[in-house]
Amino acid sequence: MTIATNFGVCILSFNVTNSVATLVRDMAKPTHFKGVAITGYLTILTVYIGIGICGYYGYGDELKAHPIMDSIVPPDQPVHGVWGYLTEIAVICSSIPHYVVMLLPIASSVEYWFHIPVDDTSWKAGIKRFIARLCCVGFTLLIAEVVSNIQSLINVLGSFTMVIMVAMMPCVYYIRIQQFVLGSVKTYIKLHKIEFVIICIVLIWCIPMIVIGSIGAIEDFGES
Repeated sequence: MTIATNFGVCILSFNVTNSVATLVRDMAKPTHFKGVAITGYLTILTVYIGIGICGYYGYGDELKAHPIMDSIVPPDQPVHGVWGYLTEIAVICSSIPHYVVMLLPIASSVEYWFHIPVDDTSWKAGIKRFIARLCCVGFTLLIAEVVSNIQSLINVLGSFTMVIMVAMMPCVYYIRIQQFVLGSVKTYIKLHKIEFVIICIVLIWCIPMIVIGSIGAIEDFGES
């Protein structure tokens, strides 16, 4: 249940679907994207596994009852010591790019709803765009203040939306693109059997993760 509840949030660390188009467009050599993506995934995997091993070695099963942040920087107490300040600075630096990556697609949708042209660089459009994005930021701050346990809310949203957005939709879109390129799904399956099997395994695995994770996340959110 715990694994399923946090599955969506975990795979978000490997999500690049929101930023791939921008990255490819801004790269000096877009043809190198595949190598860069593989290197990035391996780097993320190495970092997370390393952090997990160090955390378990240092704290063991205590993390189940007490979050690591509460152990390093106790709640309702002033931050003291070099490690306490470094930890908070590291968390803030890590959160900023994640926040921006998640906010930009939402801001783009809001701008589309209010008919703010993407290519319009005039002052009028800039002011509208600033107000729209400021409202998005204000809404997230409101949620952070109103919701007592933001992690439970993230788990509720992540159990469903993150799994679909990060794991399932890219697989479906990839098969759809291959259908356009090769002419049919059958042709793609014949040419890439192993790849298709891996995609099917990912899709099948995601279904119980969504169901079980959503149930567990809703229960945790209700208790909080």
